[in-house]
Amino acid sequence: MVTTQQLVGHLKVCLIAIAIVFFLAENLSAQQSTVGLLEYSQDGQQGGYVLFAPTFSTKTYLINKCGEQVHSWDSKYKPGFTVSLLNDGSILRSGVVENQVFNAPGGGGIIEKITWDNDIEWTYTISDSTMLQHHAIAPMPNGNVLALVWEFKTMDEAIDQGRNPDKVGNSIWSEKIIEIKPTGSNSGTIVWEWKLWDHLIQNFD
Repeated sequence: MVTTQQLVGHLKVCLIAIAIVFFLAENLSAQQSTVGLLEYSQDGQQGGYVLFAPTFSTKTYLINKCGEQVHSWDSKYKPGFTVSLLNDGSILRSGVVENQVFNAPGGGGIIEKITWDNDIEWTYTISDSTMLQHHAIAPMPNGNVLALVWEFKTMDEAIDQGRNPDKVGNSIWSEKIIEIKPTGSNSGTIVWEWKLWDHLIQNFD
């Protein structure tokens, strides 16, 4: 036999459970209406859109200032720290590929141009045992692409260049900037490059 007190207790538990369900449903619904937006104030804000590629996602999002998704692009690579929206609605995006030699944060290795309709229009890989694209890429007005690239140099190369042997490890990563002219769907020609290695000034040896 259920007492009145027990019945009231059960009703209280049920009412609390229903309230929690409604609270969660309302909050989940509100969260689903925006992408990546936590707070927005219209005071002093400029118009326009926000383009971003979440660190642990293979998607790239275009949202308005209210956090509503305008468009998204898919890739099979996590982002390599740079994405740009081009005039034709496509994006230029760097992606992370596995590299056993250059294993520091910031590495990328592949550049993709993805159309508005999510077709991969162009890819270019800069990742091997001697070099790796990292951090930044930039589209140029002539359609070419600038990329930052790490260059692998051995201990002997560093010493020959003037490095103090007491201050060099097994290798050094130098830096270069390359300009790539896209050719075909997965190739390109390096039409210009600037190497830090060619401009070092040293006061040892």
